[in-house]
This record gives sequence, structure tokens and C-alpha cells, in this order.
Amino acid sequence: MNPLLAIPFALAALAPVPAADPAPEPPQVVEVGVYVMNVGKFELATGSFTIDFYLTLKSDRAIPDGAFEFMNGRAGSVDAIVNEEKHKEFRVLANLYQNLDLRAYPFDRHKLTVLLENKSRDNTSLVWKVSDADSGLDPEVTVVGWDLTGAHGRVDVHDYGDKKFSRFVYEVELRRIVLTSIFKAFLPAFFIVVVGLLSLLMLPDKVIPRLGMATSALLGTVMFHLTVTSQIPPVGYLTFADRFMIASYVVLLGCLISTVVLMRHNDSKDDASSMRVYRISLRVIPPAALVVYGVAILTR
Repeated sequence: MNPLLAIPFALAALAPVPAADPAPEPPQVVEVGVYVMNVGKFELATGSFTIDFYLTLKSDRAIPDGAFEFMNGRAGSVDAIVNEEKHKEFRVLANLYQNLDLRAYPFDRHKLTVLLENKSRDNTSLVWKVSDADSGLDPEVTVVGWDLTGAHGRVDVHDYGDKKFSRFVYEVELRRIVLTSIFKAFLPAFFIVVVGLLSLLMLPDKVIPRLGMATSALLGTVMFHLTVTSQIPPVGYLTFADRFMIASYVVLLGCLISTVVLMRHNDSKDDASSMRVYRISLRVIPPAALVVYGVAILTR
């Protein structure tokens, strides 16, 4: 081989080999714990509530100050208790909001959530991890009118289109006290409907008192329905209370219609037809009431 031709090969062998791209650094893992001390001012009309809790952040790397923000409200106060490089604890009082599903009202259940994300770092840079050891619900936490059934945390990924952020979700589960709902929402309505059904026992010659009982029961049901549903915001679906009251309307309307038909036969002095209407209404309307209430309960 010509020595001159070997020079390029020798120079190429002496050239430095380009360094390989460094492997991307894995995202920082931050353990999050929420220990709830108090829940208050839970309002069905707005879905708002206040929650007082301890927030714990731990990581094997430095945690920047102000590394978190609430996605369903704002913190009223944040007091630092531990402010170390890799371990931070805060006492937080937050005003948060919750989308409520009221279809089962007044036997509804809800999850009051704390939604936490990093302000600027997506899930390629930072991910949350639930710290069960630092999370919990204080035994003295109470919400008036509700039973607390538990609390737990989880981590989701929230997609903003161009970026995805790790989201820490802590849920406090509560349900309405069943006995209170029965006594306040359904027991009065039950007695109103019973009064309407008792009017069916009145003989055809007592049609005027019967009309008064049926009319009063129907009007009372309408007013009570407005009272019950005034405690919740306007929604685009029927709640269980709505379906129950609609069933009451159907029953009482049947009592009222049968009474009006009875009056017409009485006015025409048709005693045989009056007795026939009396017997039919007494045999048909009470079983029909059981059916419509059964449908309302089964579709809860």
C-alpha cells in the first residue's frame, strides 16, 4: 500500500471517539402524606369545604420551597413546621371545592378531595408517592350530619395536552346519617300520603271531606318537596328525593281524580256508579302506590 494513502486511516484512528449521550435522569420521587385534623363548613349548595391538615413531603433529593399547589381551591394558611432540605412538614388550612353527585340525595355519599400538583415540574421531572405512614384521619374529626367512613390517598396522572403532571389525591369519604334522612325527609311525606290514602275509606256520601283530605295532602306534598330540595343546588337530573316525591304525586293525584269522578256520579244521583268508583279506587290505588314507590326505590 502507498504510505500516503495510509495517512487518513491513521488520523481517523487517532481522532477522539464522541461521548455517548448521558442517560436521562429519572424523575424525583416525593412521598406525600396528609393527616386530617378537621373538616368544616361543608356546603352542598356550593360544594365548598374547609380542611385543616398536616402535609408531609419527603424525598431523597432536595425539595424546593413552594413545590406544591392545590388544584381544587386555595390554601388560606400554610405554616412550616419542618423545613429541611429533604423533609418538609406544613400545617395547612385550605378552602377547597368538590363536584358533588346528588342523585342519591338524601342518602348521598361524597368524597372530599385534596388535589395536589407541582407548580412547574411535569411527571418526567417529579412524581408523587403516597406515604401511608404520614397519612390518616384524626379520630376526633367530625362533620355535623355526616358519618366519616374513611380516608385514603392515591396518585393519578393529569393530562394538560402538551404536558402530564403527577397529581396526588387524598379523599375523605363521608355519607349522610341514614336515620336522620329518614326522619327529616321521608317520614313527614309518608304521613301526608297516608292521609291521602285514608280518604279512600270515606263512603261516597262523604265526598266533600274526602275531597278536602286529598287536596290538602297533595298541596302539602308539593310544599314539602320544595322544602326538601331547597337544601341542594339546582341540578340537571332527578335525585332520589325527587323520584320519591313524584311517586307521592302519582298516588295522591289518583286519590284526587277518583274523588272528582265520585262527585260527578253523586251529582247525577247515580249511586251504583258511585259505589263502583269507591270500590275500584279502594282496590287499585293502594297496590298501585306500592308499585310506584317500589320503582322509585329500585331506581335509586
